[in-house]
Amino acid sequence: MIPIILPEQNLEKRSVSGGYLYVLAWLIIGLMTDYIDEHPIIYSVAMAMLLGFSLSRLWAKLSSGKQTHYDKPGWQRLLIANAIGPALVYGILFAFAMLHIEHHELFIYLFMINIALLSGGTVTYSPNRLLANYYLLAIALPALVVALTRPQERGVEGMMMVLYMFFNLHMIRLLNKEYQERIAQKKSLEELARKDSLTGLFNRRFFDETMHLCWAKHQRRQASLALLILDIDNFKSINDIYGHPVGDEVIRKVAATIGKNFQREIDIIARIGGEEFAVLVQETSFEQTRELAESICRQIADNSIDTDQGPASVTVSIGLAYAQPRQGFDQEDFYKLADDCLYQAKDQGKNQVVAKSI
Repeated sequence: MIPIILPEQNLEKRSVSGGYLYVLAWLIIGLMTDYIDEHPIIYSVAMAMLLGFSLSRLWAKLSSGKQTHYDKPGWQRLLIANAIGPALVYGILFAFAMLHIEHHELFIYLFMINIALLSGGTVTYSPNRLLANYYLLAIALPALVVALTRPQERGVEGMMMVLYMFFNLHMIRLLNKEYQERIAQKKSLEELARKDSLTGLFNRRFFDETMHLCWAKHQRRQASLALLILDIDNFKSINDIYGHPVGDEVIRKVAATIGKNFQREIDIIARIGGEEFAVLVQETSFEQTRELAESICRQIADNSIDTDQGPASVTVSIGLAYAQPRQGFDQEDFYKLADDCLYQAKDQGKNQVVAKSI
């Protein structure tokens, strides 16, 4: 099974420093011992592989965020190779030193380094449990094979390495669980920050931010946008006569009706005030939007709310602006146009739509 690396895990940034560690540790071994002179081919091949992985990892980190990499299988494979490749190199080197007693000094150094890598990988890759498990297996599995097949050749040290690997597998499970809980909490807080608690619609802040982005996008594309502002008629009287619980139910009913009519993901529906709503509509015509607005008016007026004091009738007034962003007409002008249409609908008797396209 291939691990899926998600953007929020940010593993290329979390692990970039490890790329230097692999190379520096092997460089120190070569410089501080006679291994580079006694076994130049083994040393050079291992160094070339570690350097390749290190440079690839650095490139991945520097490229992060500049392109859309995360949905590409090739990019996923690159990140996985950057994580598992160096670990496997060190795992094989350690197993090789276990098999050859003349490499005693190398064995001691690699034993210490691999223990450190097991600990570091547990922390670094724990956001992706499957990848972290693969990383640990890459380091420890060669030692396990040697310990089982050649127990007389440093079998104790090999089994200790494996025992520590299983301990870290357990720690990965715990760390990953904590990470998933933090991600869930973060997403929940982000959702609360942009949603209205009563209706579940977006709030005013999110609507304003989205409208700013949409305005800039449509200005570049020279495309038109539609904005509806809806206000519940005589809402204060509803609260005064029936009470605030009924008033809240009216707000939820109106929100649900708007949502049923604007179900596309690109339609942004928000509660922007106590009894006021806004809908930002993209990629549709003026006539289609006006028909939807008029349908919402009829649907709300035709469905009263049952209360202890009898049915409560509800109506809304809607202002609709349809315009193309251009020089001399900004989003504040656009919003004011829809707001003016709303006030005109109120002045003309409420329970109606006033629409303007410019």
